[in-house]
Amino acid sequence: FKYIIDLSDAKYVSSAGIQVMMLLQKQMDDHHGNVIFTNIPGKIYRLFAQIGITEMLGMAETVAQALHTFDPDE
Repeated sequence: FKYIIDLSDAKYVSSAGIQVMMLLQKQMDDHHGNVIFTNIPGKIYRLFAQIGITEMLGMAETVAQALHTFDPDE
């Protein structure tokens, strides 16, 4: 499975939301899938950086970059 989750409309991510994101990432890792979060608003990205999960989550600035991650030949 390959998922791209666009957070461009997100205003807030609760601790429960962060937990779901981490669990999804772990499930994808365990089953050779991939999930990439894109268009992360600066406020939310700073929160992710503060709690130390930016290195744990797959991230890309745009959907196009995320798609390129899935198929770098295109």
